Amino acid sequence: ELREGGASRRDNHPGGAFGRWPAIWGFKPGSPPDEPGRTPDEQPPANGVDIPALWMGMSEVTIEQFERFLNSKSEGTRQIADHQLTAIESWINAHPRERGGQTALGMVSPILAAQFCQWLTQTAGQAGVKATYRLPSEVEWEVACRAGHATAFTWGDSEKYFPYFSAPWNEKQPFEVKTRMPNAYGLFDMHGNVWEICDSPWRDSYDGQPAAGEKRVVQRGGAAYNKATACRSAQRNYMASDAASDRVGFRLVMEMDGGK
Repeated sequence: ELREGGASRRDNHPGGAFGRWPAIWGFKPGSPPDEPGRTPDEQPPANGVDIPALWMGMSEVTIEQFERFLNSKSEGTRQIADHQLTAIESWINAHPRERGGQTALGMVSPILAAQFCQWLTQTAGQAGVKATYRLPSEVEWEVACRAGHATAFTWGDSEKYFPYFSAPWNEKQPFEVKTRMPNAYGLFDMHGNVWEICDSPWRDSYDGQPAAGEKRVVQRGGAAYNKATACRSAQRNYMASDAASDRVGFRLVMEMDGGK
């Protein structure tokens, strides 16, 4: 385990490299009323949320990582609907293969992302790694993105630094992970690249409840085709749980047995 500032780092796990931050108490997601680009669903909740120390993927899941899942012929891959399998394989084949497939994965649905997490947990266990992999909750994701900052972006409020942390909005396709600057927790591409799926049902406000039978889930962070205001730390979005988009990927949370 390596330590960098207020966060720790673990490399060479089955799920890749992970950053960890200390527990945070009373965190309130959302944005102030005067933040440019703000939408009403970003109103902070009345009460804060306690977030324990957590390991989160230093980058989004890559093409190379997901191909190991597709090639495993596991129970999880056999559950993928034919049309989804065709769509994601076509998307992968259409994207650059430089540096071993380190482009952020796209064209993935929340259901498929959850199946990948289950497969990775089983694979890690077979290798002797006692860990559970899952998607982050919406609030966990925002804690990770902000990295201790209350500003519109992890570096501050100015959009002029956006190209240092993400790609220009007119690049319009996912790019290789870890090629821009990380935030204070050592996490890359929290702004832009691909929208990141969260394990939280959509609700119109933080103090509200999901609608009965809600099948939409939260996605955060913006994508390479978005301008900076749509990639803010507080920006919220949603997608259907069974839908897939070339602009949507995901990032992992790792829970170690014993919490270490």
